[in-house]
Formats: sequence, structure tokens, C-alpha cells
Amino acid sequence: MSKKESIEQLRASIEKIDNDIFKLIAIRMDIAKCIGEIKIAEDLPIIDTLREKEMISKLQKSLSGEMDADHIAQIAKTLFRVSRSIQSD
Repeated sequence: MSKKESIEQLRASIEKIDNDIFKLIAIRMDIAKCIGEIKIAEDLPIIDTLREKEMISKLQKSLSGEMDADHIAQIAKTLFRVSRSIQSD
């Protein structure tokens, strides 16, 4: 197998994984929207920084040794930012 074929196979694997990840993110965003509707109805703040910090910490602990803690935080913060945007709509 050539290096080009190997790269193509690896990229195909990444594309499948990305597709699976984005399907799960879409489900997450639907749930975030429902949470946002409840927050708005109950006059609760959209941003809950304590919860976000707790979630990042839990993710970092559960993925310790599998991913860099800073990368986990960056990805989580991006998800939270998009979720807050959806909740505010």
C-alpha cells in the first residue's frame, strides 16, 4: 500500500467518524434548544459558567490520557458557545 492510499484510507475513517460526531452534535443541539426554552420560560440565565466548568472538568478526568486537557476544554467551550447561541434564539 502506498502512502497516498494509506492517507486516503485514514481520511475516509476520519470522515465517517466526523459524520457520526456531527449527528450526535445535532442531537445535543436539539436538547440544548429545549433547555433554552425552559430557561427563557423560567427567566433563568442562558449562561451557567459553573456548570460549564464542571462539565469540562468531568470530561478532562474521564478522557485523561486519551486527549490533551486543553484540547478537551477548547472543544467543550466551542460546543457550549454554539449551544448558548441556539438557546438564545
